[in-house]
Amino acid sequence: MEGNKPVHTMSCGTLRVSIWKNTSDLGEFYNLGFHRVFMRNGQWEKSSYFSEYDLLTLSKVVLDAHAWIQEHKTPHPQALCLPRVIDDDEDKPLGEH
Repeated sequence: MEGNKPVHTMSCGTLRVSIWKNTSDLGEFYNLGFHRVFMRNGQWEKSSYFSEYDLLTLSKVVLDAHAWIQEHKTPHPQALCLPRVIDDDEDKPLGEH
């Protein structure tokens, strides 16, 4: 992780995301860390566990982080990408696989 410091942080309520930029021979890529902050005995603490009530807010933080990365990503001809999985049963309706 570059300088051991995130390039950007975002929050929504008590949920936070930290975004780290990394580089490799194939180009740049980003890693993300998510946590929830809470008060215990007058001190702020962090947790990487989320309750069912955090899920909608967490999904918003994930989408916001994705949008930020897409806006700041430098195009690279050999960018990291996932291979496409070819499914021989693509033309069958769901449930018939």
